[in-house]
Amino acid sequence: MVFVALAIGYCVALIKAAPNGWSGLQIPKPEPRFWLFGIMGLILIVYLMGPVVGGAMIVLVYTQEIGQIAALRSFGHPAQIRTNPIFPLRTQRYLDDIPPTHMAFAALYGVATLLAVATLAHSISQVAFGYAPMVSSWASVIAVFAPAYGAVMILPVWPFAGGRVAYTLGQSFGHPLPYLAAALVLAVMIALAVGYQSLLLGVLAALTIRGIVLLQSLPKTPKIEKTPAIWIAGAYIFTAAAMFSYIYAVMIL
Repeated sequence: MVFVALAIGYCVALIKAAPNGWSGLQIPKPEPRFWLFGIMGLILIVYLMGPVVGGAMIVLVYTQEIGQIAALRSFGHPAQIRTNPIFPLRTQRYLDDIPPTHMAFAALYGVATLLAVATLAHSISQVAFGYAPMVSSWASVIAVFAPAYGAVMILPVWPFAGGRVAYTLGQSFGHPLPYLAAALVLAVMIALAVGYQSLLLGVLAALTIRGIVLLQSLPKTPKIEKTPAIWIAGAYIFTAAAMFSYIYAVMIL
């Protein structure tokens, strides 16, 4: 019951944090060319991960997308959910016109939405256990993979949510900040990949290198004032702490 109350409270808090972002949200009707990439992406994910885990990952990708779009809409941006956020052909979020602070908030909001879904799924898995085993089992998969996916997204690596925050903070505290943060992640990932002989950690290290390269092509925006930058840094620390606290409480203990 504790997790049920926590899940409800967390969802209410998310809605209140972006009060004008959730009304009218809908996935636009796909264009013909999106069907091909969508079907190919679906087949690839299900083939590599299986129907249960693959289906859960698709749900989580759309969950993060919906959270980010809701946050951007709360600022008045004409953002729309991408039909195929896994293999997008184009962006519909007008990123070039979005202030870095809004982009950082939206990125963190997307990760926070994953945590809310994880808490809700964990509650459902406990309540449904013994009454609806299949529902409980699939909710358990969501409850496990949502924080794991969120933990990757919170890393300060472009274009992950944490990387967008690091890029934004770099406009206030110095442009080298996102490079230093990504370099630290890269060193840790390489050490862990070698130590544990993990292909997944090796892939994350390769994505980190790619993120460092992509940072060089990003435009330098006007300097951000310290006050909003400090608020964003605090929100990042709080979101990361909440994500890893959930992982420790549910998946490790």
